[in-house]
Amino acid sequence: MSAYTLNKKGEHIKGDKIVTVEPTDRIGDDTNYFLLLPQIVGNDTNFYNWISLVYDDPTRETEEIIAILKAIMTEVIRQPIKNIKLPELLNQIKDASPRITLNLNSISFKENSLNDKFQAYQVEGKSFVKKEFKFAGMPLEKIEDLIKDKFESQFTQKILKLFVGKKEYKIKQEVDNFKTGMNLLVEQYFNFAEEFSTTDLTKVYTEDFILSTMTKVLDKFLTNGEV
Repeated sequence: MSAYTLNKKGEHIKGDKIVTVEPTDRIGDDTNYFLLLPQIVGNDTNFYNWISLVYDDPTRETEEIIAILKAIMTEVIRQPIKNIKLPELLNQIKDASPRITLNLNSISFKENSLNDKFQAYQVEGKSFVKKEFKFAGMPLEKIEDLIKDKFESQFTQKILKLFVGKKEYKIKQEVDNFKTGMNLLVEQYFNFAEEFSTTDLTKVYTEDFILSTMTKVLDKFLTNGEV
């Protein structure tokens, strides 16, 4: 499917000459590939899930293409993606020893971030802080502590990723500006990578390669993610 982004004010495209991208210009991308399959649960055809496969090629930002999928499920198919509950996640990993990545992020707007001689021309200032930590061999009770830990107050976002085989669990917490505390979001993914050489990079957008790769992912997923 095609997707477009707007409001790229201040950006430009550089080729033989520089082309300024105006706020009303739409930058299109025709390389968004998804495979959506309804999965009937039990004998009652009124209950079903959607298996949503995303073709995440090396030239794309993963978060961007997942956001497009969520928009499709919500606005087109009218079946918003539901997040799993934290107790369900903990139950699924209780007998595993996941690899864990923790990211702490913050953004602040600083009006006086530059030397005073530039202050008269400054219209906006942002400051980003990011810390990343990796863990292995952590027992379940310590993982629960890691999820609950508030860390330093300067950080407004905490992202935990837990990897068990081909499965990935993402726990995202953000400061709620209207309430005390943080919003918590838990997502579950199943990942499968297809290896190819740099000389074969052109084939990543061919229909045969995409269908072949997605078929392999579907086979792995339907066998419980066992490789």
